[in-house]
Amino acid sequence: MQKTILGFDSWTAGSRHFARLAPALEAKGYRLILVHIGSWGHDKGRPAEETISGMQVRDISYYRGKHFDEIIKIEKPACVLFLSTRAFAHMAFLRYAKHKGIPSCHLYHGLVRVQDVDESHGQAYRVNPVNQLGLIVHRFYKNITRLVPAYARSLIRTEASRHLWYSLAISVIEKICGRIMEHFLMGTETDIGCVYTQADVSHMESHYRIPKNNISVVGNPDLISFRIDKSDLAAALETRGEKSREVLYIDTALVPTGLVFTSNKEFTQYLLAIRDSLAASGYRFAVKLHPAQLRTGLPEQMMSKGFELCDNHEFKNRLLQASAVITEPSSAAMIPALLGLPLFLSNIGPLAGQRYGEVLTSYPLARHLHSVADFTALLEEINSETNKPAVLEWIQDNSGPLPASEMPVRVAVAIDQMVQRIQHQRTCAV
Repeated sequence: MQKTILGFDSWTAGSRHFARLAPALEAKGYRLILVHIGSWGHDKGRPAEETISGMQVRDISYYRGKHFDEIIKIEKPACVLFLSTRAFAHMAFLRYAKHKGIPSCHLYHGLVRVQDVDESHGQAYRVNPVNQLGLIVHRFYKNITRLVPAYARSLIRTEASRHLWYSLAISVIEKICGRIMEHFLMGTETDIGCVYTQADVSHMESHYRIPKNNISVVGNPDLISFRIDKSDLAAALETRGEKSREVLYIDTALVPTGLVFTSNKEFTQYLLAIRDSLAASGYRFAVKLHPAQLRTGLPEQMMSKGFELCDNHEFKNRLLQASAVITEPSSAAMIPALLGLPLFLSNIGPLAGQRYGEVLTSYPLARHLHSVADFTALLEEINSETNKPAVLEWIQDNSGPLPASEMPVRVAVAIDQMVQRIQHQRTCAV
């Protein structure tokens, strides 16, 4: 008999991260259903039930007013699966699952250490107070009427300690201020975790308190999404003399998260300045937007300004022909690096002082770019001083398990082993 795994998320935007796992889980005897709370605000207008990429997806409205614990009781999942466990709704759902003895898995949906996540350095990004205030106002009603009560109810129903109520109060203050204080995480640890590469194991262990031996390194699915296979790794090192004069920019959706830029207008002006400066030196400029930007109206605004946008389908081929990439702290920045392209870490204008994680700063062909006027000289320096063995070693260390196409199978194996282990422990206890 097929067992159920419940994925839980805030909306359908991340459904691809779940859907890619469904066939591998089905092969292990599991049916994956994604439950989301999009109708609470992030994703209004979605059907109560739909199929996305072959996966069954249900909005919270499908359950006709049922609370999270009641949904878990109805579905009787063998496991619950999360891409994040820090949001109030996610913590509530996880808390109910733990209370009912249901095992759980946290799958990172990107590479964390492209960001500077060292707590001693402070916030990874500069919060823009104007933008942050707008987000707070926009989300205030949903937080007060839906999310905070959902979490508070989970504390009541699971007889939480006073410390967790105190943590709730602190966390509300943190969210208003746009900060995350690691000291006040409220039960965000799952039974097991899955990360793309070895670089993120220590982060999951320290930030989510998952023992190292319960964390699986499963591979980077971005290599699947962008059709990167083993033969493509370091390919750009071999085609250096055949390059076009195109520079690609990789965005990481800072505006929608209230970080760095005040608005889409300011972000567009920032990109215009880069484009015009590069054009004066004979370079073409194209932008790879983060998927979260697709619902913000930014793509349309940028096309009206004459920007050339690069989509996922053409990303690989354009990278292989590009001269270089300018990036924000994005998981997608790993793709040009794994191909062997020069990588410029933007510290231009509003991003002045922006820190980057060790995964990117350790890349031998990476340079901080403080002014576009320095671009040509820095590119010439990179091309003349390339240490090919060092680049190949970095690629080997940061590509994750290969082939990447087996990533869903590795996740399915980790989940199945956890479920069987916990079932065996319960049987022995009886």
